[in-house]
Amino acid sequence: MTPRPRHSLRPGLRLFAALSLGYLAVGMCRAQEPVLPLPAPPLPVPMPTPTPPAIPIPSPTPFPVPQPPNTSGVIIDQPTGDATIGPVPPDAQLDPQKKLTITADHTYTEDSPTTGSGNQLLVGEGNVQLNYRGYKVTCERATYDRKTQTATFETNVVLDNGSQVVYADAVTLSLRTSEFTAISGRTVVPPALIGANLQEPLIISGHEILRRGNVTTARDGFLTTCDFPYPHYKIGFHQAEIIQKKRVILRNAVFYRYDKPIFRIKYLALPISDRISYSYLPLIGRSDEEGYFIKAALAYVGGTSLPQGILRLDLMQKKGVGIGVDQAYRFGKSALGSFILYTLKDQNRNVNNLNLRLNHQQQIGTVRLGITSDLQNNSYNSISPESRTQISTITANRAVGPSTTSVTLNLGRNSFGTTSSSSNTAYSIQQIETFGSSSNVTLRLTGANNQSDSGNSHNLRTEQLGDLQARGRAGIFDVALAANKNFLSRSTIQTGTADPVANDYFSGTERLPDLTLSTDSSRFGGILRSIPTRVTFGLGQFVDGTPGTRISTDRALFDLNTTPRPFSLSPGGRLSLQASGGFRQTIYTANAAQYVLTNQLQLTQKFSSIDSLNFTYGYLRPYGGEPIGFRYDQTGSNNNLGANYTLNGGSVKATLLTGYDIQRAWNNDLGPNVARNPWQNLSSQVAFRFSDIFQTRFTASYDWNHGKLLDATNRFRIRSHNGPSIDTSVRYDPNTRKFSQIVGSLQTPLFSRDAAFIAYAGYNGISRRYDYKNFSFTRSFHDYDFTLNYNDQPYGLRTQKGFTISFRLKAFPTFAQTAGGQYGTGLDIGSGPVF
Repeated sequence: MTPRPRHSLRPGLRLFAALSLGYLAVGMCRAQEPVLPLPAPPLPVPMPTPTPPAIPIPSPTPFPVPQPPNTSGVIIDQPTGDATIGPVPPDAQLDPQKKLTITADHTYTEDSPTTGSGNQLLVGEGNVQLNYRGYKVTCERATYDRKTQTATFETNVVLDNGSQVVYADAVTLSLRTSEFTAISGRTVVPPALIGANLQEPLIISGHEILRRGNVTTARDGFLTTCDFPYPHYKIGFHQAEIIQKKRVILRNAVFYRYDKPIFRIKYLALPISDRISYSYLPLIGRSDEEGYFIKAALAYVGGTSLPQGILRLDLMQKKGVGIGVDQAYRFGKSALGSFILYTLKDQNRNVNNLNLRLNHQQQIGTVRLGITSDLQNNSYNSISPESRTQISTITANRAVGPSTTSVTLNLGRNSFGTTSSSSNTAYSIQQIETFGSSSNVTLRLTGANNQSDSGNSHNLRTEQLGDLQARGRAGIFDVALAANKNFLSRSTIQTGTADPVANDYFSGTERLPDLTLSTDSSRFGGILRSIPTRVTFGLGQFVDGTPGTRISTDRALFDLNTTPRPFSLSPGGRLSLQASGGFRQTIYTANAAQYVLTNQLQLTQKFSSIDSLNFTYGYLRPYGGEPIGFRYDQTGSNNNLGANYTLNGGSVKATLLTGYDIQRAWNNDLGPNVARNPWQNLSSQVAFRFSDIFQTRFTASYDWNHGKLLDATNRFRIRSHNGPSIDTSVRYDPNTRKFSQIVGSLQTPLFSRDAAFIAYAGYNGISRRYDYKNFSFTRSFHDYDFTLNYNDQPYGLRTQKGFTISFRLKAFPTFAQTAGGQYGTGLDIGSGPVF
């Protein structure tokens, strides 16, 4: 055989580099059945074995090739060096992780019919097998064109990577672009290769399959997620586009129940992403506000700058036609975002409803710019028919090394009719500098202007604040420096034609500055390590009070706190005491001083491994006082004793809790006709779990001071394995002697295990009416389900009463329709966790 010229075998590497990329896309669509809208034979479901399906598929016209010589050999493409043609030496070491091998009954070279005799093709025929990095391809004929870097596989092509098998009559693959064309292909695609949110494998076929860029297109085929030999459903299509981790788009689609066409749709987008904000099939129903309605949301794909979008169309009997669009966009690598637009000519209120939302992100050098804006004009969810709300936020962030800069601007405006409006502007500028691993400085300037107009009244409130925070470490001490200044605090009021009246107000305590040093006893040596204590020293200047009585004072601080520590008082630790306390001393130059004592004790007696009795004592009292009008160090006082008993057994849980206010019992200055009432209410809860499927819980509150029951509640839960699940909550009000609230939920199979009924209801015994009622019936099939939901909520700005009908393919994620109304419904009755 004439020696071939030396050349690089990197095209061979590119062959399988492209196969490893293109193969996954080939596995996303293969076709076998021709065209819509005629009913088609059942879709073959290939099993993950190299054996093709039994149903024959027409083969393409054979490629014209010359009669090969009667030789036998092996084609070996190596990552480096020349390709060789001939038998493999007995001692050849072919590492499957590094070598690309193609074996065939007959191997030879031939001139390319398109590029002439100067370009030879590598050809293998008969039992062709290709192996590389766990991939295996078998076919009857394989051709590799070095010049165009194109590989062609023909006749009974099977690609197998161990987790997925792809069948095709012919595949042509470009090694330069990884683009391919497959004829009569079919496969079962695992969810991981398309989108992790797909619940079942995707079985797809197509007469022709192409991959261009990141989009795989199949023509004249079928799609299903049903794994039965004769699937319950399938979707025929003229064209299908699969966008990985986003959606499957079908054009001229027909839904089949077995082989019977059910309905047709020109355009259908099936989501495979978890970020679903629409239902891929129309939602049908009725409500008091909208009448009968059909709401549809169709996803579409634009160009590179407009990668994805959703078109919304709402047909409402009482409102009219609503049209909207949700559009994402990307311009290059530095700008992306989305905008949402919805418009409705509300024929019920005779106003134009407009909703607009923009979210834009822009990278300018090292600055990240963000713009968000939300506009609602005459929304029918508003109280007033003539309302307008606009909220916008602009942010700019820059992070370079240890320096971070942030700027935020918030703009808002609200109006209701022509007599009431408000607007607000708020801004913030922040600079953070980091020094090492434990030190940083934060400088922040904030401001706000709030204006409101109502009738003849005009109010304006203006603020501007500065703040400095610095933290670091000095030896054993944590150092903190804080300073803040109120540059502007003013309120202006104007009524009618009178002159505006401006008043300064004080918006908070100023620290000019405040320095603190803190440390733990663990940082000291010797015996102090065994005493868990936190010590803080502070020195600062403060301004506080109201505009007429501002107080300026220096303050020195000493604060000592011990953390809780248990002590055993009996053998085995059944009786134990946990104690902690603190001392805080402040001294002011404004002729004042104050110290505060705190103490917490807990005595615990364990009777067994499942029950215990705890007594708690808490003490907080200031002595002396802070300067008059100084609010920063103000503290309350308490002197309380508490007791609680807990039992946590296998089938019984119980809790009793009460307390006694010693300070209130000793207080003689409560005022006339004010009772001391030192006892806290006795709260009790007892729960029983009689079996794995049934438990009940009783709660009650008793007033020791007046000797009467305040309320009583019972909740019970039934959880059967294949039967109904029931939750109820009943509350009794002793004052009215009525059951003030009765709430229940039921979930049960209906007629069969494939039909489920869910009901939620809440009854108010005081008003003698239902607060809400929700009923839902779902009929589930192997691959899809239908749901009928009824909702009745008589409360809120507007009553909610109506029904919806929805259809869902189980394998595809979809937007969850709430079972409640516009204002929501509590779907949990508060039975508590199963124990």
